[in-house]
Amino acid sequence: YMHSLPLFQANFYSTLIEGKIHEDELAGYMENFQISFDGPLFCCLVVHTSASKAPKDMDVRLLRVSVDKQVREQLAEKWNASSFTYLDNTLMIVQLQEESEIPELTDECDRFCKYMQRIMGAVVTIGIGQICQNIIDLPQSYNSAKEAVSYRVLYGGERAINIREIIPQKAEISVTDSESELAQVLKMIRTTEDIGDAIENYLDKVYEHSRSIKEHQVTVMELVSTLYRFTINNDAGMGEEAGEMIAEYSNLITMEKDVLKQWLLEKCIRLHEKIQSARDSSAQSMIRQAKEYVHNNYQKEDLSLDDICEALAISNSYFSSMFKKETGDS
Repeated sequence: YMHSLPLFQANFYSTLIEGKIHEDELAGYMENFQISFDGPLFCCLVVHTSASKAPKDMDVRLLRVSVDKQVREQLAEKWNASSFTYLDNTLMIVQLQEESEIPELTDECDRFCKYMQRIMGAVVTIGIGQICQNIIDLPQSYNSAKEAVSYRVLYGGERAINIREIIPQKAEISVTDSESELAQVLKMIRTTEDIGDAIENYLDKVYEHSRSIKEHQVTVMELVSTLYRFTINNDAGMGEEAGEMIAEYSNLITMEKDVLKQWLLEKCIRLHEKIQSARDSSAQSMIRQAKEYVHNNYQKEDLSLDDICEALAISNSYFSSMFKKETGDS
């Protein structure tokens, strides 16, 4: 039993923050699992280690284990906290004497994040939830801590984010501010010239005007929808590329700016290659049809370029330029 006790305790903490324990059951569980929550105040912290920004050749799981160990050694003991892993994050249930301790806790967590970056190269963000007076209310504290961590996409990682320090914004969700920059990105896909600058300008506008996580999520959704329509309209791998973008949406809304930029750049270059391949295939098909038409109608004395273009339903100028480009002949 004593050997399995840490596992029982971790399971209890997870069940507690999920809101699956009734108040009349608490005393029994805490006695059986040798857990003491004296309080009088409680606060949940979510410690998130970025997988996309892990050091090169570093196993993400090993990095998370290392960060978890440092959390237990440097934060948990000092702040009388119970720590456990939950959904790839390290969680802490902190016990406080007074609400005035929160600024000190936030500063300590902020220093810890910077220490992890300096020592391990890990990008760690700690979300600090709202304070509660009863441990049965910890699910609300956990949800607010999780929301605080999600703001790393706007504020950046390597820091502590206290939910109380997030300035409430009026819910005015609009994507029009960045439409012209996104249109420029789509234009650059066809040439790939200055595509990196176009993406940088677009994301600068997005992050400048995203004042809340919900607004940011709507903007990313509009980006995915626009790329989806562009992919279909340009026949750029309609099934594979379009379906992949929809599936990636849940990951995209959690990406920080530089990670999202790299994803968008790679996606645009891949779309450019597919569009170019489709164009080349179309041009070759058109020239093949033209040659077949000439072969089948060469006996006509008045056979002309007009006849060929009329049969192919294209203009003379377009056919001439395309033919010269593909064959080198006029």
